[in-house]
Formats: sequence, structure tokens, C-alpha cells
Amino acid sequence: MTKNDLLHSLSNSLGQLYETGDDHNVIIEVGKDLNDLKTFKAHSYILRARSTYFKSALSNNWVIIKDNSIIYFNKPNISPLIFDIILRYIYTGNINFDKDNITQIIDLMIAADEMGLLEIINYIQNYILENSGIIKKDIVLLYNTFVKMHPSQHFGKLKKKIEKLLFNNPQLLFNMNDVYTLEESGIISLINSEHIKMREFDIWKRVLEWGISRTNIISREFSTWTKEEFIELNDSLRNVLPLIRFQEMSLKQFQDDSIIISSLVDSEVFKELLLSFPPTPVDSMIITEKNATNLLSMICNGDFCCVDSFNLLFRQNKNSLNFHEFTTLENTNNTMIVCKLDRKFEIIGGYCPGRWKINERKLVLDECFTIRFRNRNFGCHLKLDDFEFDNKELWEFGLDNNKIHITTAVTSTRSRSFEIIPETLEIFKLEK
Repeated sequence: MTKNDLLHSLSNSLGQLYETGDDHNVIIEVGKDLNDLKTFKAHSYILRARSTYFKSALSNNWVIIKDNSIIYFNKPNISPLIFDIILRYIYTGNINFDKDNITQIIDLMIAADEMGLLEIINYIQNYILENSGIIKKDIVLLYNTFVKMHPSQHFGKLKKKIEKLLFNNPQLLFNMNDVYTLEESGIISLINSEHIKMREFDIWKRVLEWGISRTNIISREFSTWTKEEFIELNDSLRNVLPLIRFQEMSLKQFQDDSIIISSLVDSEVFKELLLSFPPTPVDSMIITEKNATNLLSMICNGDFCCVDSFNLLFRQNKNSLNFHEFTTLENTNNTMIVCKLDRKFEIIGGYCPGRWKINERKLVLDECFTIRFRNRNFGCHLKLDDFEFDNKELWEFGLDNNKIHITTAVTSTRSRSFEIIPETLEIFKLEK
């Protein structure tokens, strides 16, 4: 017989001992509902040897010792089904559960965590990580679980994977039909992060929908709401609303939702928010007025404060890029370029005080530099850590198959080239 055969035989023998309960000295009553109670017979020496939880629990005041030295133990916070899976693992070393039942999987993880059975936790974590479809399908339930179990350090790998997924693509969570079940502490943790890759207006709309879903409000037409419905929503969003950075929206976005915002925030706060928006409007699908103001301030070291208007000259998306449209910008000066990258929370941009020139089907921009934003901070909290800054670069734009090829040259001897796929590209004429 091989070593594996010997181990298999031992596992089978201990499994039979668990099934028959011969010579047991522990009786465990599991469950809390009368219809769900089940009694298990076990052996204290096996439980203590296999679980630090039982080693402690069977040695203190949690147990009752009755006739014939039988230990009686109650476990109301675990279902009989989950407890049976755990006991079978303790006896045999085998773990069997319904791999298509996410509720059972999560309940098993929680119970294993309580009982210090790290082997089960790691086994389930690896199973979920290897089957990423489980995460995407049940991400709300999984995220809620880790929020509730915050003190536990045993789910690090899976928790880190889920958080990274949500920070990079929060729509995965907000687009789920069961998002209304998301714990308040979970949504606070998510939107309070600087790493969430989502525009502030989109965060606000998702949070608003989440708040409404937790009320009895049926209509989505704010103008039809009663005073009591506004109060109910306010209560639902009380702890989340202060985390929304309304000042980082565009003025148009803020004005479009001014009815609902003014009903949820203090009147003085609402007035301050209105006054916080720069007076110069920006017709952009990518940046806000504050973004533009901050960019100009950095471009000209704070001296470029008298721009009267940002006139949109050009806007195309990834499916409509056309070099001919670019050529109409020849000889245009004092322009700002902003490009939202496809499928990424990244924006690159540049300011060109000089005139655009056409050279071999490429647009050449003199004295241009680029800024690359990577996180939520590209709103009104710009810091040097939040972007890459290349001063006085020369840009050459070329188009091919809806991709933009950019060659930049800081000096006549040093250059670099890269290719981007834009989601949206906008070019503005800055008027003083």
C-alpha cells in the first residue's frame, strides 16, 4: 500500500467512527430554531486535537457535564448542515460542500473562521479565486461578508482581490440587482477610498439609487415626492451623504440634480457649494470646471487665471475618430487637449500655446506637455502625486483603426512613442 492508501484507510475508519458515534463523550446541540435543531455525537479528544476552538471551548464554562461524564455543548449560531460539513472534515480531513451554493460557501467560511480551521478557509479562498465567475456573480454578498468580518485576518487574499476589483470597476457592484442589500459600512468603505475609479457624479447617482432602494419610495420623479419621502431618503443617506464630493462635479451636473441635493443638504451648505463652482463653464464629457481651472493654474504656474471661455472645437469617441476632422484645427493656437482612455480610469491631456501644424498626416503640437491622472483625486484635490508631468513636450498625433499614435519629444535627441485607445477625445480653444 502507498502512503496515500494508508491515509485514505485512516480517514475512512475515522469517518465510520463519526457516523456511528461509538464511545462518544460529547453531545452537541446545533441550531437555534426548533425545526432546525440537530444533535451530534462526537469525541472530545478528536475535537481538541483538530481544533483550537474546541480545545478551549471544551475546557471552560461553555459546557455542561452530566451523567457518565458526557459533555453537553450548545452551538446555536451555526446551521446543522454547516456543522456536519465541519465535523466530517475534523474526523476525516475531507471537505465536501455544494460549490454552486454561495450562501453555503460563505456560511462555511464564517464557521471555519470562528473555529480556527484555517485549512478550510484557505481551501475555499483558493476555490473562489480560481473560479472568478463566482466573485462577479455574487460580489455583493461576498463584499458584505468581508465588511461584517472586518476584524478577521484570515480572508486576506480574497478580500484583497475583491477590493481591487471594486476599486478598478465599481460598476460591478452598483449594477447588481441586489445592490440594495449592500451594507452601509460597505458602501462607506468603498466611496471613502481615494482609489475608486469612478467619477464623482457617477458615484453620487449610484449612492442615490442605493439610498432610494432602501426606502419605500416608488417614484424616481423627485418633483412628485412628498416631504415625508425626502425625509425618509435623508435618513437612508445620513451617514453616506457627507462623503460625496459635490464640488467635484461639473456645474451642469450639479444644477441638473439641484432639486434633490438641496433637499438633502443644509441650505447654507448648498449655497456654499453653488458658490464653489468656477464662473467659466466647460462643455466637456471628461473634465469639470474645477479640473480645467486647476489644470490651467498648474500649466502657467498660477498666472493663467483670466480665461474667459473654453470653446469646444472638437469631440469624438473611439468609434468616430477621423483624421480629416483633425486637419481643420491647423494653425489653431492656445488649445487644451483632454483624452479619456478606453476601459481605464485614466485621462491624459496637454496644453499647446503654439499653433497646430499638419505634417505627413500627423498633427504636430509645439511646446505641449501632458498630464496623466490615475485616481479620484483629479478633481479639486490635485497633488503632484496624482499625475505624471512632462514639460514642453512635442506631440505628434496619428490615427489608425480608431487608435491614436503619439510621439513625444522633449529634446531633439530624446523621444518616446505610445499608442492609446481613446474613449472620448476633446480639444478646446482657450479664450482670454
